[in-house]
Amino acid sequence: MARTSNGSPWPRGRGALGERPLPVERAPTPSVAAVAAAGATAARLRRWLLVALGFLCVGLAAIGAVVPGLPTTVFLLAAAWCFTRSCPWLEERVLGCAVFRPFRPYLAPGTRMPRRAQIAALVLMWAAIATSVVTVGNAGAGAAIWLVRVAIVVAGAVGTYFIVRAGRAAA
Repeated sequence: MARTSNGSPWPRGRGALGERPLPVERAPTPSVAAVAAAGATAARLRRWLLVALGFLCVGLAAIGAVVPGLPTTVFLLAAAWCFTRSCPWLEERVLGCAVFRPFRPYLAPGTRMPRRAQIAALVLMWAAIATSVVTVGNAGAGAAIWLVRVAIVVAGAVGTYFIVRAGRAAA
């Protein structure tokens, strides 16, 4: 609210009828406790959402442990990330489960991908890429098909880079 030169919120002169004008009402300022409660509520909601997402990832990892082609480690990494930020004891409990115990060494930072696994991944990945490029070529003709083929090969090159990088020793 603007104040006059003498510090009063009231103007020097009177209104048309001689009464003072009403001061402008301000919106109430939220208290520190109200702001803290809102922050705590948001943090609690975020925590529960991360726990729910973590359990979803654990479920997908469990399915991936028995279904060929569905990744397990990726979903375990995502679940570990969610549980670390929401409920660390859940992370330890899930990763200590007998179903996921064989994957635990691959979750440690700096762990190298074994050479045999690296070669198997690259051979299978490039076989799937070649099959995809040939199959897409049979679907039709045109410039869009060549763009799709290039995108498949580029994605394969990026995947190859990450697989080869995962095989190197951590510095």
